[in-house]
Amino acid sequence: MSPEESPLKGPVLIVRTDAVGDLVMTTPMLALLKRHAPNVEVDVLVSRRASPVVEGNRNVRKVLIDPVKLNERVRLIGKGDYEWAVVARPEPEIALAVWLSGIPHRVGTSRRFYSPLFNHRLSIARRLGGRHEAEYNAALLSPLGVSADKVPWVRLTVTDGYRNSARQVLREAGLSHEIAYVVVHAGSRGSAPNLPYSTYAEIVRGLRQRELAVVLTGTQGETAPLVALLADPRGGNGRGEHAKGAPLIDLSGRTDLPSLIGVLAGARLVIASSTGPLHLAAAAGTPVLAPYGLRPAVAAHRWKPWVDAQYATLVAPGEAMCPVRCKGRCGREGCLATLQAEAFLKAVDGRLKGIV
Repeated sequence: MSPEESPLKGPVLIVRTDAVGDLVMTTPMLALLKRHAPNVEVDVLVSRRASPVVEGNRNVRKVLIDPVKLNERVRLIGKGDYEWAVVARPEPEIALAVWLSGIPHRVGTSRRFYSPLFNHRLSIARRLGGRHEAEYNAALLSPLGVSADKVPWVRLTVTDGYRNSARQVLREAGLSHEIAYVVVHAGSRGSAPNLPYSTYAEIVRGLRQRELAVVLTGTQGETAPLVALLADPRGGNGRGEHAKGAPLIDLSGRTDLPSLIGVLAGARLVIASSTGPLHLAAAAGTPVLAPYGLRPAVAAHRWKPWVDAQYATLVAPGEAMCPVRCKGRCGREGCLATLQAEAFLKAVDGRLKGIV
């Protein structure tokens, strides 16, 4: 359908109020919508924590912070006089708020008990369909007359403020802005399978032996087991002090999302599992190296970074290593435990030639 034939006659609200990585995977639909109808006004309703992902996005007119409470949601959404609402991740409370706000056209998925609250329902089986999450999100635009045949890559706007915040955090932790560094993000908040901490520790030691400074990111709880494994018995404590090798900087608990985005954007490489920071880094144009499990719910074909392949190197175990009964939520004890640090360090050597 051409833009002239588009049913879009008023502002559009895109709703995605869950995690950072999920919101990153929703941004291609914003670009797709604006490509189809350049004059349409597009707002987004997102969680406060994830909102920096879409701050400065040129395809967005206004970023609305989800107030969580139903009556406040209805009041906020109702002010927008929206013609369309597209709910990328349906939840009963969100669907109800969109319905109560009186938006004429409400798009969501079918086969849920609250699906009747949407008057444009699509049958999308994400866990079984074999497509990428960004493609599933883009498919929700079909009632608006938007084709999802060519979903654009993710592009993240990294503002000067984000970069300046990152420089300050790194400087306070003892790393000069002139030193090239690799980010290792060992946490995932249980959202995806992950490498054992012992494997991450071997990777970090290998990076430092290659004279690459390593920056650890994540929450303190996520990073503490790795820091403990890396602790130098002769006095290095992992928070900026030098053990044998290049600098090791622990930023766990020191970054908010804007400064984390800046740190990831300034790295030469980011090593992480399939979690928000991985997708943020790739979307910012930083090469990433990531392990992926084999089960459909967490596999690379659905959750790999939605960027040009040159920016992402993926490592997966052999099929024989995948437990028959695994549902993809096996944490650090499943098939990824069979991966060796050498595989990642070999990929690092190929990716970072001439960087040291």
